Amino acid sequence: MRISYVAALIIFAILLLYSSVFGIKWIGSVMVMLNSVVYSLTIAVLVLIFSIMLFSVFSRFRINKERTNMDDIVLFKLKPKLKELKDEELKDAFKELNSFLLYLKKKRLDYALTFLSSGKRPVEILLIVKKSSTNVPREEYAKMIVTDLKVSCRRWIISSYNTSDSIVNAIKSFLFSTSLKTLNAELLLPHICFTLPYDYSLGLDYGIANCKCVEKEEEAVIRLGRIDSMNEDFILTTNDINKHVLILGSTGLGKTTTSSIIVSELIKYGIKVLVVDWHDEYFNLLQKVGVPSEVIKVYNATSPYPLNPFNSRHGESVDEKVSLIVDIMESTLNLSAPQSYYLYEILQEELREHTSGISFSALLSKLKEYSDVTEGYAGREARYALMRKIRPLTIGQAKKLFEHVGSLKKELIEKPVTIIELGKVKNNTLRKIYTLFLLKEIFSTYTSEGLSNELKLVIVLDEFHNLISASCDVLERLFSEIRKFGVGLIIVSQTLFDLPSYVLRNVNTKIIHSVKTYRDLKELVNILPYGPNYQDIIVNLSVGEALVYKVDMQHPIKVSIEFPF
Repeated sequence: MRISYVAALIIFAILLLYSSVFGIKWIGSVMVMLNSVVYSLTIAVLVLIFSIMLFSVFSRFRINKERTNMDDIVLFKLKPKLKELKDEELKDAFKELNSFLLYLKKKRLDYALTFLSSGKRPVEILLIVKKSSTNVPREEYAKMIVTDLKVSCRRWIISSYNTSDSIVNAIKSFLFSTSLKTLNAELLLPHICFTLPYDYSLGLDYGIANCKCVEKEEEAVIRLGRIDSMNEDFILTTNDINKHVLILGSTGLGKTTTSSIIVSELIKYGIKVLVVDWHDEYFNLLQKVGVPSEVIKVYNATSPYPLNPFNSRHGESVDEKVSLIVDIMESTLNLSAPQSYYLYEILQEELREHTSGISFSALLSKLKEYSDVTEGYAGREARYALMRKIRPLTIGQAKKLFEHVGSLKKELIEKPVTIIELGKVKNNTLRKIYTLFLLKEIFSTYTSEGLSNELKLVIVLDEFHNLISASCDVLERLFSEIRKFGVGLIIVSQTLFDLPSYVLRNVNTKIIHSVKTYRDLKELVNILPYGPNYQDIIVNLSVGEALVYKVDMQHPIKVSIEFPF
C-alpha cells in the first residue's frame, strides 16, 4: 500500500515535469492562461516538489534497508519455570531476570522487553537484544546470550530464541526509537522497557500487557572471571550466594584467592561477611584483592570473640538449646551414649535453674557433685569420662574462647568483614567445637530475626573438610535452613569425598579448581552432568582456572578467574 502510493506520486511528478518542458497540450492549455512570472514560479515549485519526493523516497529506502537488515537483532522468548504463578515465586524469578538485565546494561548492550499476557498475569516475555559486535555471526551471538541466560535465570525457560526475519522484522521498526513510550505499572526491572503494538503477524496468542519498568538499586553482580573460548564474563548473583557455594581444589591452586575475590565484591554492595579462617590467610589476601584493612575486624587466639554456648539471649526453649549443645559436644568430643545422657540431664537442670546461662567450669563443678554411691559403677565411669573431656574446655586457650558468662557485651558482626582466625588455636578439637558453637550462635541470632529475602550475611568456612564430623545436626540444619533467613555459605574444601550428602544437596554453585586424587575425581564425575567428559579437564586445570557448575546449567563451564596480583 505504501509502495503504491509513493509510485503514484513519482509518476505524477514526472508527468508534470515532462508537460512543462515539452508542452504537452493538456497541461500547456492550462499554462497559457498564466503569465510568464507565474509560469516560472510554477516550474520552480514543481522542481522543488520533485526533489523533495526523490529525497524522501531515497531516505525511506535507506531506512527500510537498515530496518530489514536483521544481522544486529536477536529475539528471545522467556517464561517462568513455575508450576504455579505465585506472587513470591514470581518475585524471585524477576529478581533473577533483573540481575541478568543489569549484566546486559553493564556490558553496554541495547535491549528491549515486552510482556505477553494471558488475562492479568504476564506469562511470557519477549527480550530483544541488539548486537554489540558486527564480527560475530548472529547465530553464534544468540548462543552466547542463551548461555548467559541459562546461567543467570534458572527460574526461566527459554522457550525459543529466534534469529529469522519473520518475527524480528515485524517488531524491529518499533524498537530503539525515540517515539516509544514507557509503560506505567510497577515491576522490578532496571532498564527502560518498550511497549510494542500488537501485530497479528507476530503469530502470538497473547495481547501486550500494560506493564512498566522502575529503576531499582543494583543487585550485587559478582564477576567471577572469563568463560573459556567465549570472551564472556561469568557472573554470580546474590541469589547464587544465598543458596551456598562450594569452592573445591587441591592446595595452592587458588581456591582461597577465589573466595577472597568473592568477598571483596560482596562488601561493595553492603553485604557483610564472616570468615572462619583455619590457617590465618585471609587478612593479607583480602588486602591484596583491594579490601582496606580498616573495614576488617580480626579475632584470634590472643584477642578472641568470647562465646557462651549456654547463653539464653535468643529466646530458644531449654529443650532446643540443650539438644543443640549436646549434638555439638557429642560430635566433637566423641561422647558415648551414657556420657551424652549425663550431659543432657545436667544441662536440662542447670539451664532451667540458671536462665542467664552457665559456663563449662560450672558444668564441670556440677558433675563433681554427683554421688558415687547412687549412680553405680557404670554411671560413675561415664561421668568421670565426661569430666575428662570437658575439663580441657575450661583451661588454656579454651578459657579465653568460652569463659564468658552472661549476655555478650559486643556484637560479632561490627565491620563489613569479620575474620575469626583459628591458626594459632593449637588443639584441632578446640577449633572444631568453637566453630560449631559460633555457627550455632549465628544460626540462633538470624533465625530469631525472622525470614528474609535479602542477603544479610555470608559465612566463609575455610578448610571445611576439617570441620566435618560423623554426625552433626547443627551443620545439617545450617545448610538446609539458614538461607531462608538471609545467610549464605561459601564452603572451601580440599576434598569432596568426605563431605556429607547434605552439603552437596544444598550447595547451588560448585567452583572446582584442579583436584588430583582418584576418589575426588570419581565423586565429581558422579555429581556433574556429562561428568566423564570433564575428568581430564579437571586434572589439568592451571592455577586460577576452575570448572564452574550451577544447578540447572546444562553443563559445567571452564572459567579463568582473574587474580589481581
